[in-house]
Amino acid sequence: MKNIVTILTAIIPATLAGCFDVELQIPVATQVATVEGNEVLHKAKAKLSGELLDPAKVESNFGIDDKQLGDVHLLDFQIQRTDDAVAGPSDQDDLLFVESVVIYVRSTSPTAMLPEIAVAWYYSDEGEASADVLQFETDPTIDLTPYLDNGFELFTKSVSGVPGDDVSVEGVAVFSALPQL
Repeated sequence: MKNIVTILTAIIPATLAGCFDVELQIPVATQVATVEGNEVLHKAKAKLSGELLDPAKVESNFGIDDKQLGDVHLLDFQIQRTDDAVAGPSDQDDLLFVESVVIYVRSTSPTAMLPEIAVAWYYSDEGEASADVLQFETDPTIDLTPYLDNGFELFTKSVSGVPGDDVSVEGVAVFSALPQL
């Protein structure tokens, strides 16, 4: 008990003085996008390439005015199927038509001179395929702070088959950031 009181006596003043960094986890969702399906092209195994999702804009400093954020990293990214394109009880949409998707970050400032960088990727042949969710691999060592200063957007480059009918999807990113003191 004496050790707990000693530890709490040391932790409480340090916490009140702001000596501990509190990591914020900030979710960002894309707009729902619909991938147009075509039964004939699906059966012919036709390929699609380009953007699977509409770009998601992220405001400067995530739109947080009262604190400056730093040490920003992408922790998690996934694309999930939505019910927006489901045409009825017999319509069974899935994401198994997606072969690969790479998520990139680019600055929204034309004067920033920051390169587009890949921050997350999914390859169907490297993991378990799910009918409802594509879980991406991320590189948590990439610091996105320079991109956050002026705002940025997430965009995709993908290769997939043509689905048999329309499928709606959305992306969800989770960023970590530390408040700067």
